Formats: sequence, C-alpha cells, structure tokens
Amino acid sequence: MSTTSILRRPTRQPRGLRVLSLDGGGVKGYSSLLILKRIFRTMTSDNGIGGAQPLPCDVFDLIVGTSTGGLIAIMLGRLHMSIDDCLKQYETTSAAVFGHPVSQSKLGKVFKKVSSGSFYDLAVLEREIRRLLQEQGKEPDEKFQEENPRCKVMVSVTRTITSKADVIRNYTSHHPTQENYDCSIWEAACATAAAPMFFQSVKLGTGGEEWCDGAMRRNNPINEAIDEVSREGERAWQGRPVGCVISIGTGVVDTVSVSNSTGDFLKSVIKIMTDSEDVADAFLRSVLGQRLHRNRQYFRFNVPQGMQTVRLDEWKEVEKMKAVTTEYLSKHDVGDAVKSCAQSLFDPDRASTSARLSRKRPTGMADGPCLGFVDRSAYSSALLAFFWDYDDTASQSFVLWGTGGVGKTQLALRLAEAMKSRMSVIWIRADQSTNFYHDYSNVMRQQRSGNVSGKISESKGFAENLEHHLGETKSFLEDSAAKWLLVLDNADDVDDFRNSMDCYIPRKGRILITTRDPRFQGQFTAADNGLNVLPMDDEESVQLLAKSVPARLQGNHPDAALQELVGLLGNLPLGIAQAAANIVDQQISLSEYLVSYQNASDRLGALLEAPMRNRQTQDPRNATQSVNITWEMSFERLESSSPLSVTLMGYLSCFHWESIPRHLIRGLPLLSDLNDVEFRKVLSRPIHLSLLQEHDSEEFPRLRMHPLVHEYSWKRIADAAKDSEFLQPCVQFLAGVFPASSGEEDDGWQVCSLLTPHALRMMHLSESRRLVSPSLVSLMQLLARYLNAFGSLSMACNTAEKALGRARRIWPDDYLVQHRLRQTLIDCLRNNRRFVEALEEQETAIRYLQTDDAKATMPRHGAEVYTSLETKYFLLLDLGRHEESYETTVEILNLVTARRADVVSERREQELVVTWKHNGAFALARAGQSDAALRVAEEVLMNAKDASGALNVPKRSYLAFLNLKGQLLRDLPSANVGDISEALRIFGEVYDESMRTWGIRDKDTWVALNEVLDTLSLRYDGDVVGPGGESALEKAGALMVAALEACLASRAKQMRSPDSGPFRRAIEIFLGHVDNFLSHYEDQGQSLDYRIQQMVGTMTESFLLQGDMVIRDIASANAFGVKLQASGRAQEAEIYHRKALKGLLEWYATPNRPGLQALQTEAQIQETMSVYHYNIMLAIARQGRLHDAWEYRRQQEKGVLDFAETTYGSLDVRMERDRNDKRVYDEAQAKMDNGEGPLHGGEWWVQHAAELARAEKRYGKL
Repeated sequence: MSTTSILRRPTRQPRGLRVLSLDGGGVKGYSSLLILKRIFRTMTSDNGIGGAQPLPCDVFDLIVGTSTGGLIAIMLGRLHMSIDDCLKQYETTSAAVFGHPVSQSKLGKVFKKVSSGSFYDLAVLEREIRRLLQEQGKEPDEKFQEENPRCKVMVSVTRTITSKADVIRNYTSHHPTQENYDCSIWEAACATAAAPMFFQSVKLGTGGEEWCDGAMRRNNPINEAIDEVSREGERAWQGRPVGCVISIGTGVVDTVSVSNSTGDFLKSVIKIMTDSEDVADAFLRSVLGQRLHRNRQYFRFNVPQGMQTVRLDEWKEVEKMKAVTTEYLSKHDVGDAVKSCAQSLFDPDRASTSARLSRKRPTGMADGPCLGFVDRSAYSSALLAFFWDYDDTASQSFVLWGTGGVGKTQLALRLAEAMKSRMSVIWIRADQSTNFYHDYSNVMRQQRSGNVSGKISESKGFAENLEHHLGETKSFLEDSAAKWLLVLDNADDVDDFRNSMDCYIPRKGRILITTRDPRFQGQFTAADNGLNVLPMDDEESVQLLAKSVPARLQGNHPDAALQELVGLLGNLPLGIAQAAANIVDQQISLSEYLVSYQNASDRLGALLEAPMRNRQTQDPRNATQSVNITWEMSFERLESSSPLSVTLMGYLSCFHWESIPRHLIRGLPLLSDLNDVEFRKVLSRPIHLSLLQEHDSEEFPRLRMHPLVHEYSWKRIADAAKDSEFLQPCVQFLAGVFPASSGEEDDGWQVCSLLTPHALRMMHLSESRRLVSPSLVSLMQLLARYLNAFGSLSMACNTAEKALGRARRIWPDDYLVQHRLRQTLIDCLRNNRRFVEALEEQETAIRYLQTDDAKATMPRHGAEVYTSLETKYFLLLDLGRHEESYETTVEILNLVTARRADVVSERREQELVVTWKHNGAFALARAGQSDAALRVAEEVLMNAKDASGALNVPKRSYLAFLNLKGQLLRDLPSANVGDISEALRIFGEVYDESMRTWGIRDKDTWVALNEVLDTLSLRYDGDVVGPGGESALEKAGALMVAALEACLASRAKQMRSPDSGPFRRAIEIFLGHVDNFLSHYEDQGQSLDYRIQQMVGTMTESFLLQGDMVIRDIASANAFGVKLQASGRAQEAEIYHRKALKGLLEWYATPNRPGLQALQTEAQIQETMSVYHYNIMLAIARQGRLHDAWEYRRQQEKGVLDFAETTYGSLDVRMERDRNDKRVYDEAQAKMDNGEGPLHGGEWWVQHAAELARAEKRYGKL
C-alpha cells in the first residue's frame, strides 16, 4: 500500500469540538496569528504529522472573531487560507488601509473624524477585501453564508442605531432567538472591522442593517463562542461536547485613566472598547471556565508586555510585534501552555477520558525510539492516521514490512510513544512461538494489575494450561478492544505465525505487525493495510548520521562526507547507526572513517568493528544491535527451507546489487535446468524474507538487493572459501553476453550500459580474490571499449591496462591476442590524451606487425599495418611532432598505392590517396611549411570532384580539405584582409554544411564552429563582417547562441562514440572562445553575456556525457560571478558563486576524483574553497543584505575564510572600499557636470583612477 493512500485514509471526526476565539485589536491581530502559528507548528511536530501543515479550517469546528479577529476568522475559516498566507495578507492589507490617513497628527485625525466620521476610508478596506477574494478564486460579491461549511465562522458586530451586539454567521442558525443575515463576504468583513472613529459604519446591501466594529461590545468574543456552542447544540454539533477552546488576544492594554484632553479622551474610549482581559478573567472564574481549564480544554494566550504602545492603526510596527510576541512565546510557562494546547487541539477527545487515563497505562514494553531517532513523517503520519481513532466496524490490523535494519521496530516504538497516553500499548515478541507464548501469557495479568514496569515476568500458574490461558487472553482483549494497541514485533516466519500464534490474536482492535515477509499484508490484514518500509531518503539519512556523530568528529565540509557515507550504506538506518558507533568508538573523524570504509576489502567486517548499543530499550534483543545478526537469522531460515535459494543469493552477490536482469540469472549453473515454476519458487523465498526485491520495468523484470545485504551475502561466500565457485561462472556467463559495442551506432550499447555495473563488480571481486581467467580478460576488453566510448576515460584506460597485463600472464607467447588488447589500450590512452604512453604502445604494436609470426598468422595483416600507421600519424600530430607525422603519411601512401588486397580495394584507392595527401598537407602546415601545404591542398581540392562537380571523396573528407585551406589562408605570414575574409567564408561554408549534415552532436561540427569563432576573434575590434553591417563580435555571439540552443533542444545529447575524448576537447576549445567573447562583450556594455553563460551551464550539465573528463566549468562559473559582481549584478553573481562551490564540493567528495590542474594539493583545494565562500559572502553583502552576509560568515567552519580575507580583505574593508568607490564616482559625476572633466581636472582624476575604473564597471560610464 502506498504511503499516499494511507495518508488519505478517512479518519473518524473527533467528538470533542475545537473552537478558536480571536480578539479584536487592529493591526495587533498580527500577534494573534503568530501565536496560532506556533501552536500549529507544535501540534504537527509533536504528533508526527507529515507533509504540509494542516489548514485551520480543517482543524477547528468553529472560529469566532471580533474586528480584525473577525477578519482573520473569515480568512482562515471562510476562505480556507493557511496561517502563513494570512500573515502575508495582513501586512498587505494593513499597509494599504492604514498607510494613507488624511493627517498623521493627532489633531488632524480628530478633524478627519469630525468632518467625515472616520480616520480612514472604508472604501480602501472594501477594495482590499475584494482583491483578496479575487486572489482566492472567489467572486467579488460571493455570499458569506455557505450550505455545508467546511468550518463554521461567526464574527461579532455592533448595530449602529442601537449599539447592541450581534453576530453574522457563514451558516444558518435555527435557534429562535437568532437572526441570519444575508450579506456578502466583503460586507461581513467590513462590518466586523469598522471600528468607530477609524472607519465609517457599514450598511448591508440586502437588509439595510447598519453595522460597526464588534469590538464596541465584544472585543473578546469568548462568551459568544461558548454561548453559540450551547445554543446550536444538537442541531449544529450533534450533541458533541467541547473538546478544546483557544482564545487569543492582541496584547494587554494599559490601565485606563480618563483625561480632559481630546486626544487622550479618544485613546481612553478606544482602550475601554478593546480591553479584553477583564472578559477573559471573568470567563476563567466561571464554573464552565474553571472546568475547561482544569481539564486542559481551555487556553488563553495574550502578550502581556510590549504591545501597549502599538496603536490599532500602526501598521509599520510589524517587526516590533514579531519581537515582543516571540519573546512572550519563549517563556517557559507559555511554552508548556503551547505544548498542552497543541496536544489538546490534536486530540480533543483526550480530556473526556482524562479520568480513565490519569494513571499511566500498562504496556508490555517501556521502550522509546533510540537516542538518535529521526522521525520519518510519511510513515509516522500514516500509522497515526490509521490507528488514532478506534473503528469497531472494520479490521484495524496493519503491517510494516521491509528488510532487516530498515527501521520497522523504531517506527513501531515511535507509534507506541505517541499512543501510550491514550491507551495501553502491548508489545509482543513474535519472532518465534515460544517468545510469543511467554509475552502474551502475561498480558491479562499486567492489564488487570496495572503493572507498568515493562518487565516480562515468568508466567507462573499458567504452565499447566497455557493454551486455555492464551485463549482467555484473546477474549479479554476482544472485550476491551478500544483500549489497547497490540504490537507484534519481528513476525518474520509466516508459517510459524499461522500455525502457532494467529489463533490467539484478537479479531478486533488495533494491531500492528512488523515483519520482513510481505505476505503478511493481505494474508493477515486487509490487502491495502500495510507499508513497505524502505531505506531512508538522503535527507533523513544525513540527519541520522549527523545526530549520531559528535560535531567535533564531523570536521570541515561535513555535508559532502555525510552524503557520501550514507550512500555507501544504502541509507539503511541500522547500518548508519553502526557506522556512527564505529566513529565514536575509534574516535576518528568522519572523513577518515569514510576513506577507510571505501578502501576496506571487507566492508561489512569494517562496519561491525564496534558494538552498537541502544540504551533506551529494555528488550535484550535490541540492546546490542548488529546488521550481521539481523541477516544471519534470515539466511539460516533460508538455508533450512530452500538451499538453492542460498545458492541464488551467492550468485547475485557477484553482480552489482541493483538492476540485475532476472533472465540473466536463469543461465547460471544449477539454475539453468529449473523450469519456470521451480525457478519462481527458488526466487520467492528470499523475496519473502525481504532479502531481495523484484521490480517489473517496461523492458524486463529486475532484481535488487540492499547494498549491505549484498555485502553480507558475498561475505558468507568468501568466509566459506567458495568465492571462486560462484564468481567464475558469473564472469564466464557475463563475458558471453556482453556486447562488443563502441558507440551509439552499435545496437548493443544500451545492453552494455545495463551490464557495465555488473562487469565492474565482477572485475573488482576478481582482483581482490586474485582470480585470473580467459573469460575475465575478454570481459575487461569489452568493458574498456564501452567505457572509452561513453566518456569514462580514466576507468577505460585502467581496465584496458589490466586486461593486457592479465593476458601476458595467461598467454605469454600469444602475441596476436596481446596485440588485439594493446590496440584497445591505445585507443583508450589516446582518447584520454595520454599521447606519450599511447605512442609507445603503438610503436610496440608496429614492431610486432613487422615480425614473420605476425605476417604468417594475422588475417588481413596489411589492414592492421595501415590502421597502426594511421593511429601513429594522429598521435604524432597530438604531440606536435609534425615532421615525423608528415613522414608517416608518406609511409601510408606507399602502402595504399601498393594495391595490396588486404589493405584497400581498388575502388577506395583514389579516396585514400586524396585523404592522405590532405593529411600530409596538414602536417606540413603545422611544421611551418604553409606555402607547400597550400599548394598540396589546392591540388587535392581540384581532384576531389569529377567533371560534373560530383564529389570523388566522402563529404566529411571534402569538408576537411576545405577547412585546411581556410586555415592555411588565415595563418599565412603574409595574410591580408582579403585572405582572412576568404578563410572566414570557407569556415562558414564548412560549418553550415556540417550542421546540416551531421548536426550539433558531431565532433566535426564543433571543430568547424571553432574555426569560425577563431577567425572572428581576430576582428573583435569592431570591423563589419556581415552583409547586414554586423560586427565580428555580434556575429560570434549569434553563432554561439544558435549552437547552444541546438544543444538544449529536446532530447539533444552528446553522441556516444570512440571520439568522446576529441569531442570533449572540441567543446573545451569552444568554451575558451566563449570566455574570450565574454571578456570583449563586457567592454561593449552589452547584456547578452549573462544569457550565454546560463546556456553554457545548462549545456555542460544536460548535453555533454557526464564522464570523468572535467571541463573548466567550476572555475568558469566562479570567474563569471566575479565579473557580475564587478558590473553591479550581485544577485546574479551569488547564483554562479554558489554553483561553483557546489561543483567544487561534489568534485572533492568524488572517489578517485579526476585531476584539476590548479588543484593538485590539499592546500590549493582549501584555498579555493575559501575564495568561493568569500565570493558568496561578498555577493550577499553587495545586495544590501549585510546582516545575511555576516550570518553566512558565522555559519562557516572556523578558519575557512582566513585565506581569502587575508588575501582580499575582510568584509568590513571590502564594503568600505565599495562605499568609497561610490563617493568618488558621485564626485566625478559632479565634476563632469561642472565642466571639470579629466581634461580639465588634472591631478584629482589621476589619483582616483583605480576607484573610478571599478565604479564605472558597476555604475556605468561617466
């Protein structure tokens, strides 16, 4: 059953009525909302309510308010607004209504009152309320009264003509003394809020009644609220008793003394009208008030100090109201009252049974959750929603199931803790029948005697007739089914439970079962009454680990280390607690433990080094907890019932723990001979014990193990010295099915992506167990080819090197096999730009090809020689050895023109001759022989087309020829404007054709674009290059935007191919052009730079394959942030600085992280982090948020900012420099206005040149 469906399960309405009474007080009603917000926050946190905070209209049965309290009542109850939304609306409306009086002086307000009858314009209040209605999706004149209101609302008003108090309701009263008024929402709101002397009275449109503020007579409407409950009684409330009454004031007023002065007289009148504490005291002294207070059903909150000086219309005092209300709520006695109030509000029926619950209820166990417990609100809320109200019409049995150590028992203990004040909690061990009999036989005696010790005593007196006594216990519990919660913990054996325990379980009442077996849900409960408890999410896991490890051991940058470790532990609560116990026991830092755990050959053994004790429990089974013990019991049960299932788990431990294709396992020894039914039975046993999960995807069913279960399963094999017995057939089988894919052009690449984690796992296990086999070498070669194509270049090189090394040991004399593996290694080294090593390996390969053995045994020997020389040519180019690369082209041309059938067909001979003449010309150009190269290039181009103009060579080769010609023209020592213009035309042609033919995912498209941008950059001085008069800079910007937009188009992604390394290098060159462009664009005073930088960030994240080849995106983001700060765009700068820091921290936390040239040492890394934090702090301060900047500085670890502040100055120094720059800028502007510019002012301008240079970037040219 999903968590969502449980949360939506309808619960019975509490019998106790929940009533909210809100005093009047003008803008001081803001304080009432702050108090109510604190009550609701406490209610949700103390009772495990997950998700969004409940709306007051869904909690209260009746909300009554006077004046602005009436406005709040309408917003909360009639418009169904949240408390936070009401607070925002309160600020907006108060500012609009009270922000524009006719006069701010006392005398002016009196004159306004005399001339118009009010200080403020009622029309403004009406307009604001209508605006609010529109925002809430209501019609402007929507009726206040509702047919079946979600929450009943009543507001106090005063009839102007008689000065008598009355009420307006959103529901119909049937009491003979009460009138029901027909009015709109805005009329009701204005009527209750129309305070005399502040607003004019309100006349209802339908009946014509004229009303003013209810605070004239009932500023504290508590009596009216209680009277309404009594009046409406059976008809409105179905006889439900009062469960919780909350009365909130708007601040205690000063003692009133009547003065002769007009101003003081007005104040006194208003205070007399609005003093609510006398009413509150009188109600508390009444018989009903005393009873409600004694039963913790009535709560009064009112700020005693600080609100007296806030006038009803003083809307600007929001911060003061926040401060005094927060101080009031911080008092210990007020905090206790808020907590009691929140509990009563959550459970209004509690007081009605207070006598029954005044003594502590007996429980079978007195445990609470462990000390480091982290509430998992989705589960806690679901359990509370299911069990809170007793339902005698349906089964209230529920199952929590999941793998061992996932936290099922802790969740059950959390539920027990929440429920034990309302009922007995009976805790029964159900892991085996003997424990069940022992615990269950004590239940009846404990319930009758009230024994609350939690100690499970011996069941003396029942031994003779245990079965009879267990049956009596069942009957006893069924007779009092509403009074208890029964927890059956660790019921993992469904057969034992069915045969030995189920017959004694009550058939009604609240029952919670914790188990590893999902079959309990549906067999012993209703089909939907259960939840699969999954490992924690990342946030919960990090919170648990952080709570369990002392701060002094968490070190600098703990977030990244915490995240990394919980990921390795699979977010399993018990595993996280075990790791924390190790850290505390060994007294090592979090980062040290992370490294040691990552490097441990036996991770599970490393995890179990220190015992983990839960001192909150009295259950000896849970006092010493261990992931080892948890799964040992499961495997013992599995071994006794299905030995072949244990074999299956052994095979699965050789694979990666996630996404194991089920059909793969069928091909392994001992499993391949099983029919479908037999295999299903073998598979189902570990699934029933939650050791294994099965998921149906769109493609095929997949299996999954928790990473720690996975490690435990492998450890069992290794400890039994059966590792080779299991691992060898898995390697052999996977090598046989792993496709030989080297890019997206191969159909098998998606299969490779699925199998790669499993291949890496088997390779790692084989290394650790020193397993060497031909199948392993074959698998490693296939894996290296795939990784090379998909951007994991370091891993590809490492895998290819190891494969060649193993081949030498297995086949020391088989040079042909070694040659094949060497070629894979060379491809990987070259892609990873390890050119020297690649060339050394290539020379070795060529020497082998020259041997008689190679010539005699190698099929298509000539083609192998051709491929090796081709690779050598490109490696020599990469290394800048251009003369040697030209000599290699001569060798290749000789080989091609020799017309060896095993090299090239006659049809392709001309194509290859042209290609290698081009390559020779390219080498000559790089060697500095441009004239010779240009002559060869023009000759090649002439021969590239036949008489009709059709190409004799592939289009890609032809465009490469054109590209070469453009390069030669542009780079000629004697190149003139005409040569550069022709080169630019050629590059544009090549780029346009490349984009049309191959698109943005092709390497050559980027190479062509880079040539265009490189040429345009020569003319960034403003020369016109386009027919429309556009500059080189504008042309470059347009090309960059078009290319980036193509990258960001739907589903665009870098092509997976063996060219992934050269592709990324082309991207790096492009990004270099972007940086160059942005530096020039700044000088132009334009704004396109920000858009391009945003697009670059998105492109590097979504378009490029996320391999291990780091592009300078981190440093670029920081540098761009610095540029934005310099130009006065601090808010945008903060975004980029935070992005840079996030990228740096993620890189730093990556195991075997790829190298960054500028960050070779730990000191360099820490200094860079210091600068990035410093830049964020500075960007915040430059937004005018100086307080936030100091807070950001305070939050950083001690010493983090030392390097940057020492280098660049403290925050105070930098802000003073900014202020001084602005002063100088303003002074310079004044001088310019007075005709004292740089040409006339002389020395002053020279002295302040530095300040002005900075200021002009930020504030604009003078």
